Amino acid sequence: MDQEAEKLVQERIAKNRFANLIGMKLVKVETGYVVTMIPITADMWNPYNAVHGGVLFTAADVAGGAAAASYGRKVVTLDADFHYLEAGMNCRYIQATAREVRCGHHVMVFRLDVTDDVNNHLAEGTFTYIAID
Repeated sequence: MDQEAEKLVQERIAKNRFANLIGMKLVKVETGYVVTMIPITADMWNPYNAVHGGVLFTAADVAGGAAAASYGRKVVTLDADFHYLEAGMNCRYIQATAREVRCGHHVMVFRLDVTDDVNNHLAEGTFTYIAID
């Protein structure tokens, strides 16, 4: 991946106030592929002491947006089809992995998987982004 695109991904995460609030970190960046990690705290639990669904969705959306931005484009979410598969109980962290499905001129589609620290598959989805630059 070219350095400019990698810089855009780093800046995108750094400027995402909500991602920073929940401690999201970039683990791996390649063109069309990003892995992020969020350490889980009690503040992120739902009433049943499982990771809140909004945290899972955010992890996927931010990772997918970063993967789309790895092409050097400024993108926003156009659509998301997201499925919760298992409750994230007793997690130390969650990880979101974004893999390119299709990268068009304006519209980009990514497959997202969210797992926990013992590799339970918590959620998955297909996210679509649109270039705004």
